[in-house]
Amino acid sequence: MMLNCFRADAYRLLHGKALFISLVVFLAMIVGQLLAGDAGTVGVQMSAAEVSEAPGGAGALAGILAAMGQFQTMVLFALALIYAIAAADFSSGAVQNSIAAGMPRSRLYLSKLITSFVFIELFYLASLLVGALIGSIESALGVGSAGAVAGAGVSAADVAGGAAAGAADVAGAGAGAADVAGAATADGAASPTIASLLCAFGAQSLIALAIAATGVAITFISRKGAVLNTAYLVVFIGGNILLSALQHLTHTHLAHYDFVVNSIVALNIYQLPAADALRVIAIPIAYLTLSTLLGLSLFRKAEVK
Repeated sequence: MMLNCFRADAYRLLHGKALFISLVVFLAMIVGQLLAGDAGTVGVQMSAAEVSEAPGGAGALAGILAAMGQFQTMVLFALALIYAIAAADFSSGAVQNSIAAGMPRSRLYLSKLITSFVFIELFYLASLLVGALIGSIESALGVGSAGAVAGAGVSAADVAGGAAAGAADVAGAGAGAADVAGAATADGAASPTIASLLCAFGAQSLIALAIAATGVAITFISRKGAVLNTAYLVVFIGGNILLSALQHLTHTHLAHYDFVVNSIVALNIYQLPAADALRVIAIPIAYLTLSTLLGLSLFRKAEVK
């Protein structure tokens, strides 16, 4: 029954225009940011002084890494996907009909979570393919990849947990500005390795699952699309802005515990110290676990009309 629910949602999305319009807009933003070498994205608190550079260079691998650096854009577009998959079913009465037909609430909840994650991951993979294509074209034309990947709301001295690091010690590894995460050469043109990209992909995929879990939990707790839109932005974007502001005011490293910041720090997870890598993984696991347990618990007790 859970598989049937997934198939129904997938069929509805794939045979509608909204999904493809969202995908085109999303990829257009990714392309624009990559071509412009833009380290930031919409809704994320950052400035020129708060940008760190990941390994640059040219080619498909460097293009993929640059696309990974735009993961904050995925955080925003995931909201539209979660709304279409989960929230819209409450307003249309599909959730009520499924419960009336005898589908267990836990299966209904988990099917929406899985569907949301699958489509978020598909968008993410599409962005990586675009990055690889742009990187390959730049390499063929002899143009260096922008390679500038941002830390959202963290300074260059603070990326990846370098609490005691100076401006020349990015990523807490004692590396110079041209050696972020131990992967770039003196001219910043070294390309990432397949192993480092796989580690970053795994970490960001876990973050994507946590995004889906949080959005679905908000949806099933509130059962209102308007609440989803507001609460989602408060949790992810508002949280980033708040922690960034508090970090500057208190001169601490609170932004290291922000969800959006960790999606970018995850790019360097292959080279991070164990404690910092653990934090990058622990934060999305905490979001995933707490939101799923809370969402399931409250939805089971809720009166759905």
